[in-house]
Amino acid sequence: MSRSKIIVSLSLLFFAGMGAAIAYRSIDSSKEPARIDRNDGVFISVVSIVSSQCAICNDSRIIDGIQESITIVRIIADKANLSSNVKMVSVDSEIESGLEYLSHFKDLDEIVVGNNWRNSGAFDHIWNQDVIQASTPQIIVSVEEVKLSSANGLIAKLDRTEEELHRASSAQAIFDLPALLSSDEFAELLESRILFLTTTRIEEQSS
Repeated sequence: MSRSKIIVSLSLLFFAGMGAAIAYRSIDSSKEPARIDRNDGVFISVVSIVSSQCAICNDSRIIDGIQESITIVRIIADKANLSSNVKMVSVDSEIESGLEYLSHFKDLDEIVVGNNWRNSGAFDHIWNQDVIQASTPQIIVSVEEVKLSSANGLIAKLDRTEEELHRASSAQAIFDLPALLSSDEFAELLESRILFLTTTRIEEQSS
């Protein structure tokens, strides 16, 4: 066998071995727990359900009211030493139209856009609820608890429970929401729910 052929053969063996090692490492890495330990805890959540085709949603006062409510929820969460979670759900049938409308808002954590009323956000916050309020715009403020658990000691898993504190589902209710969120009444409601969740978690950990 010529020297050049020997070199080619050795090169092929080397790259074949590297490929097998990479493939094995990829398969073996599936045994590692999912790295999601920073995603658990108690959150103050605000979800806005909107549509670019909704005339009320395009009223500048509504846009300002939604943004102000988002800002206040962030401030409330910081004062309570909690995380906050802000989601915008656009039930537009065209993704591009929904994204263009959502560009009015800032400081978001998550957006769900498209698929009209079959939108996964609509199912989570409208169709799967006991009381169905299918309208836009609306804002839902909740306390959300996310717990980290594991299956077979290998696969990390998150479980979520959510309690709705207030739902503003009319133009006037959205206009009034920033004042309500800043009120002593809402502060007392939030404090009682956080205390309940904290107490429950301590009891579960000690049992």
